[in-house]
Amino acid sequence: MKKHKSEIIIFLLAIGLRIIAFFAILALSQFLDFSFPIIGSDSKHYLQGAEGIRTHLRYIYPTGIPINYFLPGYPLFLAALMSVSTNLYLVSFVQIILAGFSAVLLWHIGKTWSEKIGWIAALLFIFDPAGLFYSNVILSETLFIFLLLLFLWVLIKRIDGPTPQVILLGITFGLMVMVRPVAIALIPGVLLYFFLKKRWTMRAVYGSLMFLIVTGIIVGPWIVRNKIIFNSYEISQTLSSQLFYGHAPAFYAYQNNVSEQEAKQYLNKELNAISPYGTEPSDRNGPYARKVALGYLQKYPFQFAIFHAAKTAPLFLSDGLRDLAQRLNIVQGPLPNISGYMVRLDLKDLLSVLQKNKLVFALFLIGFVTWFIIICLSLKGAVAGRKDALVLTLVVFIAFTALLTGGAVSHPRYRHSISPFLFLLTSYGISHALDFARNKL
Repeated sequence: MKKHKSEIIIFLLAIGLRIIAFFAILALSQFLDFSFPIIGSDSKHYLQGAEGIRTHLRYIYPTGIPINYFLPGYPLFLAALMSVSTNLYLVSFVQIILAGFSAVLLWHIGKTWSEKIGWIAALLFIFDPAGLFYSNVILSETLFIFLLLLFLWVLIKRIDGPTPQVILLGITFGLMVMVRPVAIALIPGVLLYFFLKKRWTMRAVYGSLMFLIVTGIIVGPWIVRNKIIFNSYEISQTLSSQLFYGHAPAFYAYQNNVSEQEAKQYLNKELNAISPYGTEPSDRNGPYARKVALGYLQKYPFQFAIFHAAKTAPLFLSDGLRDLAQRLNIVQGPLPNISGYMVRLDLKDLLSVLQKNKLVFALFLIGFVTWFIIICLSLKGAVAGRKDALVLTLVVFIAFTALLTGGAVSHPRYRHSISPFLFLLTSYGISHALDFARNKL
């Protein structure tokens, strides 16, 4: 027990806080009248997929239509738990346990630099309000982050091991992709780490190929299934949907100084002209929607790149607290689109809108300042550790993930999935700053 004292403390602290959060959210759900642990449409879609697996052994909606937007990893997880008990609070408690293990894994990863860095990273993860919330609700974040940190731990601890350990790395990554497709953004960072640690030798080439082959074996059948059903070699229709309903209309509205509603009308007209399914918002319309969206965005590549970069700021700096308050029914009505005001340099109107609701303004200010400090410290960590293979890999992980999940679809929920990387870099930056101050004194 003494040997694993730190792990036990971290694990118990993580699950203890999340159990308290569980009962707090449960009480709020009865007082403020919102469903729990089902939160929003994503929860319902995951449960529909899980029910299709349980009752029909097929990944389908209740209507019998095959699903492609949400990957089957998390619904399979739900189906397995629901086969034990249909009480959804079981899901919350299993996810709380997973979050506890995630905190321990993060401590071990940070400990590769120093125990101090491991503790700071673990504590940031444990006390993150988003983590306290998402580990209790029917959403894929907790399972994804557990697999993400397990994968990263295997990567840094077992990369020099024999072939079976590289196979384990590929299996873990493949499972992660099947939970959330954004995981594919990590591939460049993984390959970079292989070559940095194995010094650009044939062992690096062998390890990289083995990793990609094993990942392909897990993900490949799903891609073939999508080609057969939807006539598209895609892991998920998520990208097509985000392009058509997020990036393209936001950029069109900005370019042409019109509302996003007018932009969507234009894009729907273009979609109706080429798709046999008209403007039907279904998975099978994904390839046509993607073609229309890319067709417009590719006309203005440089302008879109600048627009995308500007709209990515909320991925890192959004407070996140307003979104949680809205999900808990504490804050009602639409939240102001802060990045929209920033792109238009309309800061006076932004301040006016925020000040109309004192609670919203307070949540924004607290969350924004907190994440501004975290991002500054993570940048400090990235610069200080620019010669460290793991630091460079984390930076690449974050950059490519931001490329996929940033822009007009930026949301604090997407940031939560990469928050462990940010916490590691932040902890590295804090440790470096403390060491620098100590040396100066």
